[in-house]
This record gives sequence, C-alpha cells and structure tokens, in this order.
Amino acid sequence: MGSLSNPGVLFSWTMLICGMLISLLVVCPASSSDTPKDVNIKVVQNWANALSEQLNKTSHDQSGIGFLRAAYKKKQSELNIRTILGTDIRDAILDDITYFLKKKVRAVEKIRNVTEAAFKNYDYSSEPPNDYLYALGANISSEIDLPRDYEKSTIHVPTVVYREDNKLLEGVSATDKLDKTFQENARKNPALVWQYFGSTTGFMRNYPGVVWETKDDLNLFDARHRIWYSQTIASPKTVLFLVDMSGSQTGLSISMTKLMINHTIDTLGDNDFFNIVTFNDTRKFLDDCYEDTFVQATYENKEHMKSLLNEVAPEEVSDVCDAFAFAFDTLARFRDNADSGCNEMIMLFTDGVEFTCDTVFDQRNANKSVRVFTYLLGESVQHERILQDIACNNHGKYTRISVRSDVVEKVADYLPVLGRPLAQQGSNPSIWTNSYEDFQNGNLVITVSQPVHNTTAQGKKGGQTLGIASVDIALNSILEFAAPYKFGVNGYFFMTTNNGYITYHPRQRFRYLQTGYEIKGTSTQDITDVEQSTEFKDLRTSMINGVPSSVVMRTEVPLEDMKRIQTRTVEYFYASVKSSYFSLAAVIDDDGDSNINPPEIVTLSDDGELELSGGQYTSLLENVTGYLNEARNMIILADWVPCHTRQKEDVVEPSPEDLVSTLLDELQNNKMQTVYCAPDWLNLFLLDWRISSGFLTDWDDQYQEQNITVTRFLATTGGLNLEKLTDSEADRYTMKYSRTLAEDYYSRAVYEVTDLGFIYSVPFKNLTTEVNLDPDEDLMTAYSAVRIGGKTVAVSGYQMTLSELDKIFKNVTEMVMEEGCSSLGGGDPNQCYHTCEKQGVVCCLIDLDGYIVASTEKSQIGEHIGKAKTDLFHHLIGKDVFEEGTYIDHQATCIKSKAKEPSSAWMLLNPLSQVKNLMLLLFHRAFMIWMTFSWYEWMSVFAAPPNITQMMGPEHYEPCDLEYPFYKLTSPELEKQGTISEECYNSSYKIVWVAQSNLALLVEVFGDSMEPKEPQCVDKDTYSLKPQQVNYTVTEEDRCNAFWMPRYRKAPETCVTSTNDSKALEVDECSGCSLRPSWMILALLILYHISRLVS
Repeated sequence: MGSLSNPGVLFSWTMLICGMLISLLVVCPASSSDTPKDVNIKVVQNWANALSEQLNKTSHDQSGIGFLRAAYKKKQSELNIRTILGTDIRDAILDDITYFLKKKVRAVEKIRNVTEAAFKNYDYSSEPPNDYLYALGANISSEIDLPRDYEKSTIHVPTVVYREDNKLLEGVSATDKLDKTFQENARKNPALVWQYFGSTTGFMRNYPGVVWETKDDLNLFDARHRIWYSQTIASPKTVLFLVDMSGSQTGLSISMTKLMINHTIDTLGDNDFFNIVTFNDTRKFLDDCYEDTFVQATYENKEHMKSLLNEVAPEEVSDVCDAFAFAFDTLARFRDNADSGCNEMIMLFTDGVEFTCDTVFDQRNANKSVRVFTYLLGESVQHERILQDIACNNHGKYTRISVRSDVVEKVADYLPVLGRPLAQQGSNPSIWTNSYEDFQNGNLVITVSQPVHNTTAQGKKGGQTLGIASVDIALNSILEFAAPYKFGVNGYFFMTTNNGYITYHPRQRFRYLQTGYEIKGTSTQDITDVEQSTEFKDLRTSMINGVPSSVVMRTEVPLEDMKRIQTRTVEYFYASVKSSYFSLAAVIDDDGDSNINPPEIVTLSDDGELELSGGQYTSLLENVTGYLNEARNMIILADWVPCHTRQKEDVVEPSPEDLVSTLLDELQNNKMQTVYCAPDWLNLFLLDWRISSGFLTDWDDQYQEQNITVTRFLATTGGLNLEKLTDSEADRYTMKYSRTLAEDYYSRAVYEVTDLGFIYSVPFKNLTTEVNLDPDEDLMTAYSAVRIGGKTVAVSGYQMTLSELDKIFKNVTEMVMEEGCSSLGGGDPNQCYHTCEKQGVVCCLIDLDGYIVASTEKSQIGEHIGKAKTDLFHHLIGKDVFEEGTYIDHQATCIKSKAKEPSSAWMLLNPLSQVKNLMLLLFHRAFMIWMTFSWYEWMSVFAAPPNITQMMGPEHYEPCDLEYPFYKLTSPELEKQGTISEECYNSSYKIVWVAQSNLALLVEVFGDSMEPKEPQCVDKDTYSLKPQQVNYTVTEEDRCNAFWMPRYRKAPETCVTSTNDSKALEVDECSGCSLRPSWMILALLILYHISRLVS
C-alpha cells in the first residue's frame, strides 16, 4: 500500500470514505427522534377538522345542548318572540322609575309635614322627658325587637352632643308622633330602607328602631355631617376659605385650623364649589391652577386641597382687610362666569384680628349678598368681639374653636345660617343624593330629603330650620325595573346625575380589582371612567341636558377581570327622570331588539295583587315549588330577579329561590301575598322551567354511561340556572356565575362563535406565581348558546378535567394525516413524521384572545401565547395574524412610594421669633393642656383602626389608571402559514381555525438546529399581559388647562339666596357663644365613657 503522503493515494482514500458515508445516509433512514421536515398545511387542516368533529361531538353529548335546542324549538310558538323598539324599552323603564321615585317623595313630605306640625303645636312650657329610646343605651336590646323594630324608632345622639340638653329633649319629645307616619310609609313603600329626621340640635330619630352599630366602639356618626343633611338644608354654595397663615398661627391653633377646614370641606356636596386662599402680608391661592376661580367639590378635588393645606406653614404678619378685599373680588369674578351661583360665603380662620375692615365690607358687600363666617382658633380670646361683629354684620356666624373636640361639634354650625332663606320663604325642595354606601349595612342607597322649618310666625321670620326629613331607598329596588332580561345579552342599564356622575352602572366597582380595598369617592365618579367610547362625551352632555334621544356607538367592554376585551356596537337610548337630578340610559345591541312574550300564567290585578289566570296551572306551580324547596343543589336563580318581600320583616332579604317559592305557594293556596315578583318576569321563568325541567333527567338517561364531565349546567335569559354535579366534591359553576345573561361567559357564547359552536375556556395561569395548571384538578369549561328566531334564550355547558381534554387533543394530533401513511400501521412508518408527538414539533390550541387551551407542552396551558411563544408571537403580530390594542382601567390602584412628610424647615426661618414665642407661651400652654384636655380625642387615638400605609411599610396603594394590553386573532376563518428564519430563532408554523369553536390549531416545527426553548430574539416580557401604570406626562400648564376645561355639568334649578334675615335675631345666634366652658364638656364626656365602661 502506498504512502498517504502520495497525493494519488490520499485522493483515493478520500473518495472511498465519502462514498461510504453517502451509502450509510442512503441505507439508514433517520430515527424517529430526528427533527422532522416541515408539516404540510393539509395535515394541519385535517387535524383541525378532526378536532372540530371530536370536540363538537363530545360537547354535544356532554352538555345536553341537543335536548335543550329541541325543547325550545318545540315551544317556539309559546315564546312568541317579537321585535321591540329601544325607545319602548327606555320609556317603560323611565315611567316605572319616575312613578317609583314620586312615591318616595310623597313619603318624605309626610315626615316633613308631621314634624313641622309637631314642633308648631308642642307645649314648650312643660319639662320634656329624658327617657327616650337611646340607640346606644345599655338596655336598648331589651326594649326593641331585634334586629329591627318596625313598631318604633330609636334616637341616636353623637358623643360630642350632651344627651340631656333641654332643646334636644324638646325635639325628641316633639317628634314622638313620627312613629305612626314611619309605619304608614313602610307599609306603602317596602323599598324604604330607613326613614329619619336629623335635627339641628344633633339627634337623629331613626326608623325602624335598631341598636346602633358603631365602628371601633366610637360613636362618631353625626347626622349633621352627612351629605344628605348639608345638601338639603341650603341651596348650593360657593365657599372661599380665607386662612390666616401669619407667624402667630402656631401649634394648637394652626393644627385646629387645618382640622376645621378639612371637616368643613367634607360637608360640601357635588353641587358646591370652593377654593382656599392663605394670607399673611400677601395672599395666595392654595393651588396656582385654581387662581381667580373655584373648584367643584368632588372627592378628588377635596382630597387634593386637603393635602396642599397640610403642607402650608405660617410666617410673617397678616393683613386681614386686604385678604377680605381679595376674597370679595375673587367671588365677583367667579359670579360672572360660573354655573353654580347661589349662596356665596367667606369663611375666615384666624387666631385673632385687630380691625373690623368696615370700609372693605361697605364697598364690596353693602347688600350683604356674601355671608361671612368667622372662626377664632386657639386659646386666645383677644379681638373676639371684632370677629363677632364681622360675622353678624354680614349675615354669618362667629364660632370659637378652643379645643380639638370643638371641631367635630361645631363644624356644621354654619349650615342652619345658610338655610335661613329657604326657611323664610317656606321652600321645601326635594333634594336627591347620588348613590352611596349605607352607614349601617354597607348596601347602596340613594336618599331624598326635605328641609323641616319652624312654621311659627317667629320661626319663619327668623328663618329657623329644625332639621332634615329623609328616606333611604335601596338602589336594588330601582334596578328591579331594569333587570337584565329586558335588554338581552350585552344590554344593560345605567343612571347618572346632573354632574355626569354614576348613580348606577353594572361595571362600576366599589372595591379595587387589584387589592380588594374600598374605592373612595365612588359617588363622584364620572360616567366616562366606565363608558370609554371616544364618542361618549357628546352622549354624556345630552344625558345631562335631558333631551330623550338615541345614538349608536362602538365601545370596548372588559371581561373576566380585564383578561379579555370585547368590542361591541350598541345603541344608547336615554332620557332624564322628571323631578330629580337623574338621567338614565338603556343600552341595547342586536340581541335586545326582540323580546320573549310568554303566556300570561300570572297577571297583576288592579289592587296590585298577583293572581293565576287559570286553575290548570296549579300542578305546574307545585312542581316548581317542590324543586325549589327540595333540589337546592341543582337550582339557582340570578340575584337580579325582580322579586322582593312586601313587608320588611327581615334585615337580610331572603334568597331569590326563597322569594319565588314563597310566592308560588301563596298563589296556589290563595294565601295573603308577602312576596312580589314582576309578572312579566315570573311568566318567563315559568316558561323556562316548563321547557328545561327535563334537562337533567334527559342527560342522566342518555349520557350517564359515557360521562366524562365534572358538572353540567344551563342558564336561561330569564335568570334560571340548573346544574348537575357528577363529582360531589366539585364546586358548582352556577353558584359562582349565577347572573345568567349578565355573566361574561353568556356574552362570549353569543358573540364569539357561530350558532352551533362552543366556547372552550381554561383557567388563566397565574402571572405572578407561574404555577402550572393541574390536569387532574383544573377544569376546562365549554358552553354554547341556544337561539330561537334570532333571540338567545339559554346557554348550556359542562366542565371536565384538563386531562380529559388532553386525551381528545392527543388522539387527534398524534394521528398520521398524510397520503401514503396511516396511523393504523399502513405505509412506511419511517417516512411518516407528521404527528405532534415528534420531537421538534409543538402543537397547541389557542383561543380568540391568544390563551393556550391545550398543548403538547403542558406547562404552557392557561398561558398567553405572547409569553409562552414570544418570538413566534412577535412574528405573528407583524404578519397581522393578531391585532393588538389597549384598554385603560380608570378604577384601578397602584403601589406608590410613601409620600414624604411635610417639611419642618419653616420653623428655623426665624429662630429668634420662635424662641420668644416659646418663652411667652410656655406657662400658658402647660395650663391649657389641663384645661383643654379632650377625652374624646384621647379615646379616638386608642380606638383608631390600623392605617393601611403603616401595615404596608414604605409603600401604599393609591388610585391610578392601569393600561391593559390585549390581542385578538384577526380572522374567524383563519388559515396562515409561514417561516421564521433568524439566527436566534428558526421555525415554520401553520395556523388553522377549528370550526364551530373559538379555537385555532397552531403547529410549529423547528429547524435543523433548533429545539422548542425559551425565546431568543425577543424579551419574554415584551408581550406580558401585566397591566402598566399610565404615567401621564403632564406639565403644570397642562394640568391647569385641564382644570379650566372641566366636564360639562348642569347646575340644580333650586337656588334660594335671599338675605333678608330677621333683624331681631339674637346676638347669640351669630356669635356662637357657648355657656358651657371646656371643663364642663370634659366632665360630661368622662362621665359618659365611664358609664359605657360600667355597662
């Protein structure tokens, strides 16, 4: 053999080795673990078709949808589906609500009339009794029927008010006669939650009688501080707070000043305007943006001004006359441009003044159109007479605040003075509040109130207001007139105020989605925070103006806790509610333009009683009642069903099932009716029951042997839920999602698939913990809509474990779907690579929103494709397979760094002055600590609830806007293929729609050098679905411009500002002098708390 150094020999060996290698490649096929070649689109189509067939058959069998469709089709003539106009729906609801609210106004009128007559005829010469039913008394529980006593009312008196004050006792005694009126109102108006009279002396007579619930064992409630009181006692007001910030305002004085202003701001309502000007040798608006104008008293504005006030520090000397002149000029400029008008007032807060400023008042307030209220804060009584004269000469009131507890007691003292014009003219307007949480039980209520005046000749001349008569109306009772079944799927109802604030909206939240903490200021939340169409601004204006009309708009609606965003085209039908501040809108889409008109089994008689139209229905009612009583594990009614008790005997309203069962029993046995249900809804429910009651037994008969479900359910447009659990330990789906057509899943069943298709959904993977879903514990939910004549009448579905879904997925995607190959063994298996079990192939089912429902990579189930397959998703976005969008949540909360404490550097600006002041006041302060000790505040410190920011350390939650990204597959009949050829990522993909579902099959095959792995080209957080805080880049100019272009509002029509106050008013009425020194208040409070401890 020749040497290898010989070129000829080397060439021969080279050729021999190459030939051997080529022979091996030809003879030896690739092993099954080799990377496959690209998958043909036809293979993926075959898989998608097979998945569609298998999923649809399974869903049809397991859900019982076939039975349900056939049953409703059989009864189509009884459904009697008819086209209905949106204006007819709106007008019917408008008429019902208008009449309902008028009845409540009549109820409060009765309370007012009886109260005014009782005071007018009261014998003041006799000593009033002092043994009234005190709602916090030691023996109150034994004196009234618990939990609520509908035979009597109870009296609440706040801690800061002396319970045996003679004027208070006279008021309590005079209003004893109200119990009979309360009872009559309750019988005629079951929807009245509370009826009460809040007196200017501090007590509140409350019906029905209850043991008063206090928070943290402190009796902090004071009716005079509630918004229904302050809004009703006087017409809307424009308030300028004039705050002395001279150097003498130190320590206790400045602390009480800020506290008093904060509490006074809290008494301002939606229709009030205010601003704060601080002054020493100059004067300055607290916020430069609000210069020369006034800001509406919304929750946000009030909190903003409070925070700015907290940062202001005293310095220099004051010029009060210049400050007054500045205040009057500011009011004059606003008066010419504002829509608030009405009562104008200046509130001066100071530790003393030296001048009466007569020239200023003579020149700028000669007609006394602006009331001036003066407050002397701190220990000093110097110049007290000057402040009294200023207030009394300008139809205001002087108030002395010497201890911190005076703030709570006297903060509402200015309100009766503002109420004098109404009292003198005998005007008793009905004033409505926006919806708010009831102090006692936390339920949403709205309040209608009227001022109660002293109608004696002397009382009317003096303009004396005795208090406020009010009734609370449960918001749910109004919503009964606008239950979801009237609007169809995706339809809803909402109400707003003259300010554009939400009274009710189904998407308004009262607790933060992110933390569960209570959202503050919901009563001044604007409707545009929820309705986010770009065209909605014009609709908002039209609703406030009250002109009935309609408009079609596209809007985005969040579903499933912001995980999905649905774009809808809907029509808004709106109008104003007469004799109130409210407007309403009925929102309807295609499903709402027809309604079901079932046979009238139950009708409403002229006397308001429900009655059966024939005896042949007795057996039907017996059947329904039996199931409602005995099969509660299978039947749930939606919480919105329009039923209620006729007599308020229970604190907790019975369940919808109990209400309907009771009523049906009363109907079939001719008993006195204690329950009312809207007859049109009741007939729809009975029809639903007749059609669907065989649903459960039918499934048992036909599909029991092949059952693979955990639960099976149906929900009807009429609010009926039926569910059959095959796993007794499983959670009931309809227990969690009981609101039927008002639930997100119901909407998805109607709008995301064709008439015969199913929605398939799995739990979302936790974005924080990233724990994988458990295939044997976590469930896939599938459901489909039943439509008759184009109207959705029901949705039927089932749940099964992810492992059962995976079996279906694997059985299909591991089948060989190529010509020349067979999954049953035909063809050359070494040439048949195209199954999802092969290495280098990843197959998954994704839904319309990009969430992975099933996958060969189990860790990705429940995850969004943007996170699981970031590189591929980035490519699909570029190819318009997915479209992206964002939704901004205006009801969100974010973690923010704890705000810095206000700087104390101001104390060092003039150290000599500070030392001098300290030496002069040292002894005086020590003495006043004992004299002005506040037991009330000392107790408050120990009883105060833990602060959230303290529990969270350096960070706390604050309201913010969060931006949620979302992605949608662009085509309902998707079929896409392509390749990604990058150094960092190399694959081919095919996407094919799975018919009659909300799913698409995605198959990805990786290149020769690639394997399924973490994204390489694009950061995996690029398409994270985690919301991001919206950080608005706003300059000071932008912020001010936004303020100067406020949202449209309409001022209330009621505005009484006459200032012809009686000249015979007692000096004491405007001086605010107290005959009880601070040591007496201290003694009384100590005795009160000792008695509480002993009892």
